[in-house]
Amino acid sequence: MKPRISKRKRIALLVESSLGSGREILRGISQFARQVDNWDLLYAPRGLEDVVPEWLESWDGDGVIARIQDENMLRALKKL
Repeated sequence: MKPRISKRKRIALLVESSLGSGREILRGISQFARQVDNWDLLYAPRGLEDVVPEWLESWDGDGVIARIQDENMLRALKKL
């Protein structure tokens, strides 16, 4: 696989949106991303009890911002 040359950063967001606190976190991240203007955000709505998304294992982005709710998510993120 060729390395990406783009200066834009690909950031995955693993933050639940089922609670107001999670939505506020996402809102703050979104505001920051607009200010730095070089982040592409990947986000899919999540709940507190959702399992680790399958795509995370092969994630080829620059970073992940997560609200870690359980050991499974922690282990999956450590593998990255």
